[in-house]
Amino acid sequence: MIIPIFTFIRIYLQLNIILQFEFGTDKPGLLNPDPEKKLELLSYERCRLFNRVEDCFNISFTFPEEKAIKTPYDLINAIMEKRMRNGSELINHFLFSGRNTSFLTSDHSHFM
Repeated sequence: MIIPIFTFIRIYLQLNIILQFEFGTDKPGLLNPDPEKKLELLSYERCRLFNRVEDCFNISFTFPEEKAIKTPYDLINAIMEKRMRNGSELINHFLFSGRNTSFLTSDHSHFM
């Protein structure tokens, strides 16, 4: 899969800001550019991180998905995949739901 570089950079920068707010400068190498570097977090820190990421990016991870994320790049890729999946579901809802979404439908006729 080709990674959209600007999306990757934006998520990387947003994660850096989130980590700065959440953990301060205690963990400066948390988003290390080394793809093999593991996320070195205690369990409560990991929970805080995922809660903050879910709130900031408006996504949710299942427990197995959280466990599968081992490196910062795994986290960035998971965020990108979730956001793309959520976006395509929203588009599919409007394109293939079979409902007319304009205000001239019978559902909204009582407003006119």
